[in-house]
Amino acid sequence: MKQGLWNLIAVVFCLTAVTQEFAFASEKWTVKGKIMVQHVLPELTQVFGGNGGVAGITVKVSARSKIPLGWGTWNSWGKLPTRTDGSFEVSEKHASDRRQFKVEILFDSDKLRIKEGQETAIIKFDSKGFPLDLDFDLTDKDWHEVHNDKDGPADDGRKAGVINLGDIFIKRTVVKKHADVWMLYHKVFNAFAGYGSEYAFKKKVALKYPMKLGSISYANPLNNNLYIDEHWFDSNTLIHELMHVWVYERSTGEDSMVWQAIKHGHTHQDRENTTLVAFQEGFTEWSTYKILKEITDGKVTQFDSYLYKYPDHPLTRNYIGEALGNDERVLANVDYTERGWHSLFNILTFPYLDRVDFNKPLTVIGTSGKVETHEKFAFVSLFTSCADKRLGYTLKDILGVFLKYPTKGITAYMGTRDMNFRNFLDRAGAILAGFEKEKIKQVKLYLSPNRVDNPCT
Repeated sequence: MKQGLWNLIAVVFCLTAVTQEFAFASEKWTVKGKIMVQHVLPELTQVFGGNGGVAGITVKVSARSKIPLGWGTWNSWGKLPTRTDGSFEVSEKHASDRRQFKVEILFDSDKLRIKEGQETAIIKFDSKGFPLDLDFDLTDKDWHEVHNDKDGPADDGRKAGVINLGDIFIKRTVVKKHADVWMLYHKVFNAFAGYGSEYAFKKKVALKYPMKLGSISYANPLNNNLYIDEHWFDSNTLIHELMHVWVYERSTGEDSMVWQAIKHGHTHQDRENTTLVAFQEGFTEWSTYKILKEITDGKVTQFDSYLYKYPDHPLTRNYIGEALGNDERVLANVDYTERGWHSLFNILTFPYLDRVDFNKPLTVIGTSGKVETHEKFAFVSLFTSCADKRLGYTLKDILGVFLKYPTKGITAYMGTRDMNFRNFLDRAGAILAGFEKEKIKQVKLYLSPNRVDNPCT
C-alpha cells in the first residue's frame, strides 16, 4: 500500500511538472532595440547628423536564466540583420523564469567584412610582395558586445513579454569607426551598383582596422583585403583604398604597385618612376572626391582633411610642371605625375572648360571678403565662353573607360599599357561619345607645361 501511494505521488508530481512546463513554454519573449552610432567621420556628420542607426549588420541576441546559485549559461536566440534604421527584433517562447540578455554585433554582409586588426608590424613578404602575417580570419573575436543586462539596469533579470532595449549606442571608439566605415562603404557600393551591374564591385571586400603598417594603408589586389593604418582613419583614405579595389577588378598588372611601394617607401612621389603608379594613385585620389559628392547628393564636395581645396578644378600648368625637373618639363613626362592625371580627369569632367585659363591661378573671394589666390588651380573666367570646347563627361563616363566594349574594338579591361596619356586617351576616344581626335589633341595641349593654349584661344 505504501509503495502504491508513493508511485501515485510520483506520477502526480511528474504530471504537475509537465503541466507547469507546458504553461511556461507558452510565454512569449520579444527582445528589440536599435543599434546606433555617434559618427566619427565628419563627412557623415555633415550629411546625416551626429547619430545614426547602423543598417545591415548582424545582431546576435543571447539569454541566460536565473538559477539558485546565480545565472546559467548564455544561449543564442539567433542572428539577424538590422533593418534600414538599425532596429532589430527577435521572439521566442520559453518558461517564465527571469532572464538576462546580451546583444552582440558583427560587421559582415555579402559585400563587406570588417575586422579589428591584431598584427602590429609587417614581418615577411610573399612572392608578390604582400605581408604574410595579415591574413583575415572569421572567428568570433570579431563579434562586439554592445549590451549586457549584467551591467545594469536589469542585473536581476527580466520578465517575459516585450523587452525594448531602446537605442543601443556603440561605445568603443574602434567599433564606432567600424560602424562608420560600414555605412560609408555601403553607400559607395550602392552608388556603383546603381550605374549598372558592370560597374558594381565584383567581390566581397574585407577591411582590417586598426593596423600598424609603417604609416601606410593599402589594398591587396590578390584577395580584396584593405589594411588601414591606425593613424590614417579618414574618409579620404577609406574611399581611396576602396577605389583601388574597383580599379584592380578592371585592370591588370596592379601587383607591381606593391613592389614600387617596397622599393620607394610609398607610391605618392611627386614624379613617379612609372606611369602605372601615377595613374593608379591619381585616378583613385580624383575619384574619391567625385564619389564623396555623389553619395552625399552634392552636400559635401571635399574631405575634412583634403589634398585639393577645389578638387573639381583643372590644375595650372605651373603647378603640374613643379613636379618635374627643369629638363623634364614636357608633356611626355606629365603622365608620371599624379597632378597630371588629376588635372586630366578634371579637364574631361569640368562643366565650364571653355572658361579655364591654365596659365593663371584661381582667385576667389574668401570668407573674410578678401581676394584669395590658389596657385594649384587654374583660373576660371566669368566672361569667356566657347561652349563647343566643353567636354562635360561624368564620373560614370570616366569609369566606363575601364570596361570592355567589344563592338567598339575594346575586348579587354584596362591594362598597364593603357596607363599613360597616349593610350588612355586613345581608349577614351574609342569609348566616350564625341571625344574625337581633335579634342584629344586639345586636351594634351592643356596639360603641357610648355604651352600657353587655352580652350577659347
